[in-house]
Amino acid sequence: MRPVLHGASANWAAGRARAREQVDWEQWRERAKAIRTDAIAHLPELLEQLCERIEAAGGTVHRAQTGAAARRIVAELCAQRGLERAIKSKSMLSEEIGLNDALEAAGIDVVETDLGEWILQLLGDRPSHILAPAVHLSAERVAELFSEHSGTRLDAADTRKLVGYARGALRAAFLAGDVGITGSTSRSRRRAR
Repeated sequence: MRPVLHGASANWAAGRARAREQVDWEQWRERAKAIRTDAIAHLPELLEQLCERIEAAGGTVHRAQTGAAARRIVAELCAQRGLERAIKSKSMLSEEIGLNDALEAAGIDVVETDLGEWILQLLGDRPSHILAPAVHLSAERVAELFSEHSGTRLDAADTRKLVGYARGALRAAFLAGDVGITGSTSRSRRRAR
């Protein structure tokens, strides 16, 4: 694992250095900080605005005060509609509240759509990093996993074939899915947990 993490760290550092050459890094950083500070200062009204827009578009907003309540709401909504297969986007909220386990306990098959999260799901593993959840895995391990699932020998050096397999498998999951799930949360709600 150590060589894999060192390689990833070196790639991130090189990418950061290239980005710093192309943009005014400090200006972007300060702008992002100002946007975040403003959003937190106006969070209640921004959340209300989001809810109003969702409802105006025909959606329904459900609010949960706890992770347990959120899990229950999502599982009940799926059960009421007879949904059996959830296609889920990367969401730290759903990871934090253990949504996948709750849905699977309710008989709902969950498929992660983020490549790293999906790889980890196939392995029965947990994310090791918020941005790169499977960073601890080598290309060889991923090729071995995809070979097992595809029934075809895939070479770790042939990244096009690895990506092609993942795209095809995830595309099939998207088409077979009954419901798509993503998550959002506010900082104040997380503190109240």
